[in-house]
Amino acid sequence: LELPLLTQPAPNYINAVDVCVRVYRRAEGAREPAPTYTVADLFTAAGETLSEEERVALADVAAWQESARRAAVDRAESVESGGMAERLAGYSGRPELYLDLSCKGKQVFPKYTLATIKTTAWKASSDIQVNYDWAEFVKRRVAKAQMLVAGNGSA
Repeated sequence: LELPLLTQPAPNYINAVDVCVRVYRRAEGAREPAPTYTVADLFTAAGETLSEEERVALADVAAWQESARRAAVDRAESVESGGMAERLAGYSGRPELYLDLSCKGKQVFPKYTLATIKTTAWKASSDIQVNYDWAEFVKRRVAKAQMLVAGNGSA
């Protein structure tokens, strides 16, 4: 995509969700999902218990995918289309859903300024070091997708 990383959901999470969807739909067979059947409904029907964080992230991914789908349709219909960022104007990105940020072992939030981090966590005159990791539900989804692929040969 023609987008910076922080204006799209975590790519590894999207890939893991797609793998799980393919495997679960294959397991369901020919049954067509109801029109209001969401990915969260599919995962729940497969026996998963989803955290509220992951439910919010799945809705975020769905919003991003819908914006990307509309952008692709607009691009196909328009000879004079702008950049991808303009076409995805309906989606602003929510990296705070997918990342855990910390400074000296204390959680920091994406909306914190460097001054706030320096006074609340760093408390030194040297350069600030902020660490990040994927949120736990992202790690669990990626591990689940890898397990499903290993158990089914390929997804």
